[in-house]
Amino acid sequence: MKKIYTTIIIASFLLSNVNAQIVLTTAASYTQDFNIIANTGTSSTMPDGWQFIETGANANLLYNTGTGTSNTGDSYSYGAAANSERALGGLQSGSLIPLCGVAFTNNTLGTITSITLTNPKSKPLKHKSIYLRGLYDR
Repeated sequence: MKKIYTTIIIASFLLSNVNAQIVLTTAASYTQDFNIIANTGTSSTMPDGWQFIETGANANLLYNTGTGTSNTGDSYSYGAAANSERALGGLQSGSLIPLCGVAFTNNTLGTITSITLTNPKSKPLKHKSIYLRGLYDR
């Protein structure tokens, strides 16, 4: 049975590579439905503030689209074929390690003491990792 891993990184090392950071100005929720990511072929288009990276053999600057049936290691835009409802994730294979992350800037005039990630549309993932790095106020 193949294992699909989703890793979300909130990290300072990604800040220089991110399209644009997500600026938090109030305590209101931030949501992202990922409908902007590709639903066919390969792409590097990501929502503002989000980034994916790959390390190891066959690492590249593109993610692939898939339905979750492939055994090929890569970064993926998962969803039904050609459907705009997508999820971002990856499949680790050999030394290829796909990661995805998001960068926030805190302009709320307060300290952010916690972040809660939810996945209301998709099925729960069996394997997931969340790394919090570089959380600081500007």
